[in-house]
Amino acid sequence: MLVMATATRVSCRKSQSSGRGGGAFLPEQSPAVSTDLPFTLKSRKHSRQRNLMNTPLFPHFYTGFFQIAYVTTDLQASMTLFAEHYGVRKFLETGTLISNVISDGKPVANELLLAFAGIGDQHIELIQPLSDGCGRYASALPETGFAQHFHHLGCRFTQREQWQEFRGNLDTQAHPIAFENADGSMHFLYTDERPRLGHYLEYMWLDDEGAALFDAIPQN
Repeated sequence: MLVMATATRVSCRKSQSSGRGGGAFLPEQSPAVSTDLPFTLKSRKHSRQRNLMNTPLFPHFYTGFFQIAYVTTDLQASMTLFAEHYGVRKFLETGTLISNVISDGKPVANELLLAFAGIGDQHIELIQPLSDGCGRYASALPETGFAQHFHHLGCRFTQREQWQEFRGNLDTQAHPIAFENADGSMHFLYTDERPRLGHYLEYMWLDDEGAALFDAIPQN
């Protein structure tokens, strides 16, 4: 989810663990590996491609993949979970943000708490919906208790031309738009791929202000 924030803060979660010493055992000789397989490996390109633009700027629907996003009932608990169980301790928190979007042809507002963590070339995004105007975040969460669920993969275009080509040629019958930004300074949309993939796909193009926010995300 692309957002603009006037103030951000980086939080670090540290967990305690006890180290155990141990030596590595290396065998004197590796066992022979048979190259005789009971099946044949083939490189196959399907000739029938449905609903694909297949253009130089947008060769496939994972062009620019860079983000894995989760929705949560408790942002702080989710950051602690990532720190203690997965070693992701540094997050950039945006505070409460209002995201104005178009959903089902109507303007609605989402009130969200967000946190971002860098993991190599990818980001983890955590989303806690406070007010879910579009109905696409809280619907995946229980009404009570803590829960965190995978929500979408994010793809980022580096060129305005990529975004324009993608948006102008998107087959919305095959890839229906769940919601789209309503603010002129931001460019993002979600396609609803749940019937086939079980999750959403997000596409975005960042102007200089948005890119600066993402550049501030700490690496783990």
